[in-house]
Amino acid sequence: MKLPTIALAGSLLTVVLIAGAAFGTRGELWNFATGFQLLALGLCIGLFVLMVVVGTLISAKHRAQRPTSMIAFVIVIAALALPIQGLIQASKVPTIHDISTDLADPPQFVAAAQLRTATENPVSHAGEPVAALQRESYPDIVPSYLPVGPEAAFERALAAARAMDWEITANDLQAGHIEAVDTSFWFGFKDDVVIRIRADGPVSRIDVRSKSRVGSNDLGVNAQRIRDYKAKLKG
Repeated sequence: MKLPTIALAGSLLTVVLIAGAAFGTRGELWNFATGFQLLALGLCIGLFVLMVVVGTLISAKHRAQRPTSMIAFVIVIAALALPIQGLIQASKVPTIHDISTDLADPPQFVAAAQLRTATENPVSHAGEPVAALQRESYPDIVPSYLPVGPEAAFERALAAARAMDWEITANDLQAGHIEAVDTSFWFGFKDDVVIRIRADGPVSRIDVRSKSRVGSNDLGVNAQRIRDYKAKLKG
């Protein structure tokens, strides 16, 4: 079998491994650790295939099979785009997975504590080390204020959460407490969100906390989720 043909087969294997890692994890065929191992294997094979393809494209020996090499090149580049983008994003953000608009008194998870397993990240906040990283990396993650009373603020907060297409797992008007789950598309990762509504003089203060169930680096997803929610809350 000629080298460009082998490269084409390798590019297709890369697609199978990377897509399978994501959707197999989402479909609960295996846990996220296995999914990441398959993703890493696909990434390694894909990078090797990419080197082989580039070699065949510049080699006079394989000139007749350049169309095959070009097909392999396009496939492997498409397959590697998302994981490489993820690696780049991971290098730009702090290694934390718990973001809160109130770092002195983070909103507490209640429903999420019943939903998380012993192998997943605990619902407790890690304290000042994580808070310091958040302050440095995400200084814009601060409370929101609405010029209405707590009951009206609660209704707006709940409506905004529903508009985010989250799964609402708890809502208690008297306690000013809302919880929800957001599920990612590719791997089906579940992140928990808690919203706290309190009176603050003539206005209401809205605090939001978003925490990943698995992993140590959230790629900045939790902070962006809070930003998107705050924008939805403002209407």
